[in-house]
Amino acid sequence: PGLAPRSALLSAGAGALLGAATGLDWPLLWLVPLTPVAVALSVIDWHTRLLPRVIVVPATLAAIVVVAVVGLATGERDALVRALVATVVARSFFWVLWFVRSAGMGFGDVRLAAPVGLVLGWTGWGALAIGLWSSFMLFVLPALVVLVARRDRSLLKRSFPFGPFMVAGALVGLVWGTALAGRLWG
Repeated sequence: PGLAPRSALLSAGAGALLGAATGLDWPLLWLVPLTPVAVALSVIDWHTRLLPRVIVVPATLAAIVVVAVVGLATGERDALVRALVATVVARSFFWVLWFVRSAGMGFGDVRLAAPVGLVLGWTGWGALAIGLWSSFMLFVLPALVVLVARRDRSLLKRSFPFGPFMVAGALVGLVWGTALAGRLWG
């Protein structure tokens, strides 16, 4: 009960945060439609531990098309190439994690890494690094607190959805990633 209004409110808040960070610029063409999709995927993954291919793949392809059209139309070829390379880098990174320990990560997370890499890559390498790092920190820190508080090692064998944390990390990377990367790496 109340899931739809909460999801809509969360989408609106994330969209407002992205709009404030991006300003009235071309990335809003793909960020505005991807925001409710990302929230929906987070809710689905949280409740089912699945990221449906029928949502992730079309959203990724649509975002790639829009990014490519904007990149070519506006002459932002460097950002376009960086976004496409970041897509491959992020997806490959998560594929390696999945390949090494498929019991710890689902292939839906590998698929979700592609649009996350695309939008973060357009923003910059710093945003990509901070966004992916934030995903893991947002996932691990609360888990460690729960693990220590409960003193129950069996929690290490349970599966937890990673998609919501990847989406939250992408939001951190998009909003604060470039500034944080500049402060960290100069």
